[in-house]
Amino acid sequence: MEPSTHKPPHPDPDSAAGDFRSLADNANDGIVVLSKEGTVLYANRSACLSTGFELSAIVGVSMFRFIAPEDLERVAAIRKARQIGAPATRRYEARLLDPDGRAVPVEVSVGPTTWRGAPADIVLLRDLSERKRAEQELDRRAAVLEAVNFATERFLQPILWEEWIGEAIERLGRAMQVTRIFLYEFRKTPGGALGASRRSRWENPAFKQDPDPAVADFPLDAADILPWIERLRRGETVQDSPRVWPAGPRVVLENQRTRSILIVPVLLEKELWGFLGLADSLVEHEWTPIDVDTLRVAANILGALLHREMMEGALRESEEKYRGVVEGSKQPIVILDREGIFRFANARSAEDFGRPQEEIVGKSMMELFPSPYAKALMQTLRAALDSGELLVTEWRFTILGEARWYEVRIQPLVGPDGRADRVIVVANDISERKEVEEQILSYQTRLRSLTSELALTEQRERRRIAGEIHDRIGQTLAISRIRLGLARESPGAPPRMTEQIDEIRGMIERIIQDTRSLTFELSPPILYEIGFEPAVEWLVERFQGQHGIHASFRDDGAGKPLGDDLRVVLFQAVQEVLVNVVKHAHARRVEVAVRKAEGHAIAVEVKDDGVGFDPALHALPGSRPQGFGFFSIRERLGHLGGSLEIDSAPGKGTRIILRAPLRETRNSGEESGT
Repeated sequence: MEPSTHKPPHPDPDSAAGDFRSLADNANDGIVVLSKEGTVLYANRSACLSTGFELSAIVGVSMFRFIAPEDLERVAAIRKARQIGAPATRRYEARLLDPDGRAVPVEVSVGPTTWRGAPADIVLLRDLSERKRAEQELDRRAAVLEAVNFATERFLQPILWEEWIGEAIERLGRAMQVTRIFLYEFRKTPGGALGASRRSRWENPAFKQDPDPAVADFPLDAADILPWIERLRRGETVQDSPRVWPAGPRVVLENQRTRSILIVPVLLEKELWGFLGLADSLVEHEWTPIDVDTLRVAANILGALLHREMMEGALRESEEKYRGVVEGSKQPIVILDREGIFRFANARSAEDFGRPQEEIVGKSMMELFPSPYAKALMQTLRAALDSGELLVTEWRFTILGEARWYEVRIQPLVGPDGRADRVIVVANDISERKEVEEQILSYQTRLRSLTSELALTEQRERRRIAGEIHDRIGQTLAISRIRLGLARESPGAPPRMTEQIDEIRGMIERIIQDTRSLTFELSPPILYEIGFEPAVEWLVERFQGQHGIHASFRDDGAGKPLGDDLRVVLFQAVQEVLVNVVKHAHARRVEVAVRKAEGHAIAVEVKDDGVGFDPALHALPGSRPQGFGFFSIRERLGHLGGSLEIDSAPGKGTRIILRAPLRETRNSGEESGT
């Protein structure tokens, strides 16, 4: 069969213009055409959805009617700069007011156009609400992790809880984004009734009530409160609506205009000590399982610390009391001489040894403890005697077939001759505390893993969205441009129609360029299509062009195969380090080098000649903001087996080295940077 010589009819120009109008009306992004005075001449369906207004309420109205008051001055300045030909921002963020007065964050992209023969501006609006919510959630998770880490660090240090509990409560309240957080202890009133006394409280300064309706003490003996307390005794959290709370607490909550509340029990040795409460008078929180688990960890830390301090207080008192008090102590207490002979053992120590007191006194440690334990204990005992100071250590003993952890306090006793020839040893069973510490460390690991997974999930979603924009919007716009070109070349097309088609094609070309730019900002295709090294080189060139800082790139040319997740994390880490250079380094030159390192690893080095800093300061509270950026990079790399190294000093510049394991390949000839 011979090919057909029939040619399809030329596209109808009016039909092509209608197709473009249909394309614009159904675009995912809002499209608005503004007059030079700022009046809305055209708005598509997505623009109406972004603002929440009907089309009739937008067209013919000044754009400034829909801009949040705090953004008006900035937006007006940008438009004025464009009108007088001065350098002006083509893309920026602003907030639009919906019919209810709520601010909707959008990304605004502006370009010149004509509308019905007159100069105008075409504005693209992209709703950033979901992205902002995702960013806020990531920031909140990071703040929660930092708050729990702070409490954990204080728990593992010998610091009295009154010295840090206020800051810990504040950090947790800010991380959870509530208006109030408080810690109450259950106590007996002078009359013997149960009550609650506040031990610590923080209120968000942005929501300060006057007068302050907070209650420091309130009774808990009402019958309708007892079921609520029983739930806490069982270790349950309480997050019922304040409207269904018992009458007594409900009055307090109503005075505080509380809309949501969460109560977490604080347990000491499985006994209810009090509760940690979070309340909000602005929004109704939906507490997620991660929120609840995080607060349980915080409450466990408080309970374990309170228990430790209570037990230490009991030990200090017992050391000052008579022998009878020592005999009744719940902790094993013994006295040993320099040779390791037991000179005294109380009833609890006899119980733990599983033999009568008279069978302990006069025996040596070598007889009562297995050999490895006895030798180590003798060395510790003599170290305490030689120093003459209290020595506190932890030991794990297996006695009567059961392994238990003990905190051992060894206090030298000075004899009549002024020499320390004996020690009093007080052992506190800390097995449960050790379990809590292990749980806390495990939870820290899980939180870090979750944070890293959230970051990777975000990057995968950005790559998916970038692909959708390229495959759907980009290709559709390209086809539209081609069809308009065909319409322009149609025989008999009026000159006026040709001019309009050229204008529309120009608009589509600008939209295509903006779409490509947006695709690169979301997830650079070069990172996946060509490889990590070319992507970093592109990033360095872009960095130099944007900021005017001389930047160079060097690659050793060796094959460095990387998995997709590690490739994205490394690329993002380099990007964040370069942002830090712009913000803090005041550098004139930046060098970025990629090489294959020992141990089948990749190393990326970013070196600048800036002002430098002291890396040790980033480990201290109140350190500079970029310290948390390095912490975030280290956590994400560590999650995938990598590491971050910082070499810097004030006035000496900074060198950052990122290391990560390479992907295993079947033969060396397959290695590449992709």
